[in-house]
Amino acid sequence: MEYLFEVTAMSLDTLPQGGRIMLLAFLLSLAFAGFGRVISPKYGEKMHILYRKAALLALIVVPFLVWLSDIRMAVYVDSYRHYVTTIPQYVTIAVLSAWLVGVIYHVYRLGQRVGLTTAQAPKDKRPGSDKLHKRMRHWCARLNIKNEMDLMVDGGSHPWHTNEVIVLPAAALNWPIGIVDAMLLIQLAQGKNRAWYWVLIGEFIACVFWFAPWVRHMAVQLRRLLPHPAVSLARAAYRDPEGWRRDFRHLKQRLDTLAPVGDASDEYLRLEVGVDVQEPDPPPLDETEPATLEEKWLKTKERRWRKHFDPYERVYWLVAGASLVVAIFTTLTIERTPPEFQPRFLEIKWQDRMAPRIERELQQDRD
Repeated sequence: MEYLFEVTAMSLDTLPQGGRIMLLAFLLSLAFAGFGRVISPKYGEKMHILYRKAALLALIVVPFLVWLSDIRMAVYVDSYRHYVTTIPQYVTIAVLSAWLVGVIYHVYRLGQRVGLTTAQAPKDKRPGSDKLHKRMRHWCARLNIKNEMDLMVDGGSHPWHTNEVIVLPAAALNWPIGIVDAMLLIQLAQGKNRAWYWVLIGEFIACVFWFAPWVRHMAVQLRRLLPHPAVSLARAAYRDPEGWRRDFRHLKQRLDTLAPVGDASDEYLRLEVGVDVQEPDPPPLDETEPATLEEKWLKTKERRWRKHFDPYERVYWLVAGASLVVAIFTTLTIERTPPEFQPRFLEIKWQDRMAPRIERELQQDRD
């Protein structure tokens, strides 16, 4: 193990500080993408959303802190053994310049996509949309939303929203009030959860890591998962479980008859109503007791797992553990072992210290 640390430190010493930070960010992105693939679906959408949010933020925060603090983990050796020639500084400058040019280009493209998305929102209200505004004000009060967004009606596409406007299909003017309420509630719940801002954060981090397509894949996964907690919040605010299941099912049927939006992931950053979210069925009434001891034990284990499962804790340990391991293995450096302390000035025999004292005592006895 010591030899592995020594060889790793020798290899890293050939890189300047900028190269170390780029290597740290690259390995972190690989680790987070790998963990995102192996997380079990049984943990639920909440943990998957939390993990992707934390991982995307850690991809920026951890390399920045390591660079700002200039953290180095020393590996002590008796003598320096230069492994290979140090990489020239101009190579690092060229690589950083190419990365910066890519970041500028992708951020510019992101600005264009945001502009195209906001430009698609209609500017004028349609006749008959006053009742939609009344329903939206009602649900804003129910969800305790202070900043009310604009509500527009446009065409036959699926409903979508940004941080400023909610766009509903024109057919919603003739839909039953329950279906409209379900549609408005999901859109407002996404706004309350700051879903639009998380989409922009994920897209910006994907622009910074433009050389790693798996980071953009994580951002796209986060955008697709964001409607799930909004649907749960809307269901809780509706305060009628049976009515919500009925209206949500009818809403999905109505939206399936509308014209499709198209591939919004390429040009637009739309946050849609989340019709692909499956509404959970009510739990069946199981009045029968488990027959065998094994069935009782399995049911007890499942109840205990649900009771003590904390997605925040699991996400914290996943992200913190991956960040710590990668940061340690990318900040190793070789240092010479300090010389051992040799107390030569203390090498005094006890006879030399006792002799003057004995002579003084003998002189006193003679006197």
